[in-house]
Amino acid sequence: MKTVTRPRDVILPGPGHYGTTLIFLVASVFMVMAFPKGSLLDALALVIQLIALLACLRAAEAPGKLVRVIEVIAAIAVVIALIPPLWGDDLWKYVIRGGTFLLVITALPSISIGLIKQLRHDRRITIETVFGAVCIYLLLIITFASGFAVASVASNDDFFVQGAWADQYGDFVYFSVTTITTLGIGDLTPATDLGRGMTGMLTLIGQIYLVTVVALIVGNLGRGPGQAGGGKLGKGKSPAKPAAEHDGSEGDEGDEGKSD
Repeated sequence: MKTVTRPRDVILPGPGHYGTTLIFLVASVFMVMAFPKGSLLDALALVIQLIALLACLRAAEAPGKLVRVIEVIAAIAVVIALIPPLWGDDLWKYVIRGGTFLLVITALPSISIGLIKQLRHDRRITIETVFGAVCIYLLLIITFASGFAVASVASNDDFFVQGAWADQYGDFVYFSVTTITTLGIGDLTPATDLGRGMTGMLTLIGQIYLVTVVALIVGNLGRGPGQAGGGKLGKGKSPAKPAAEHDGSEGDEGDEGKSD
């Protein structure tokens, strides 16, 4: 039977390949922040981010039905992004930002569950495990950026003190990056109580995740069951006695034998 190769099988990484997924995520975050503002460029940045999110689902071996649903939502979002004049500016923002937020909050738990399954299967922490943990960190950035964008559209007030000029999706991704990394540049400042609350939660979650989960995974890289936390011995095992150590009585008996 002839195997049919789909385009997504060529573009997207294979199951468990979190290193390639990490490249997709880093590229999408950079391009969303770096692209100039404009409808077509926003649509292109959206496409790149959707590919990164689909890469997460594929690497995490998410259920096929879920992946197909996400692909349909992503395709609809791209079509809407390419024809914003037909929808009106406000409705376009609602659909694009809301759709992106739904996709991101689906990818985040999927890659977390996939990473746990891979750990149980491999029974040791590999470099792909480290890449997967970093992918989750980047997904936190994208998740909160999408949340900021949705909150901005849902509110009648500007999300940032700086005004409506900082209301593009790339601005929210940039703010999310500078917040979770505690850079504190200060060029963007949340203006609402909701915005300040979300900003504080992002900082706390990001820092706690780094000093606990990521630190634990990196510190135990290459170790299997029973070896975590500094190379402890496995269960039921005790250190062997050095060959040079003998019982005193045996040594005495050996000496008596020699004298005889």
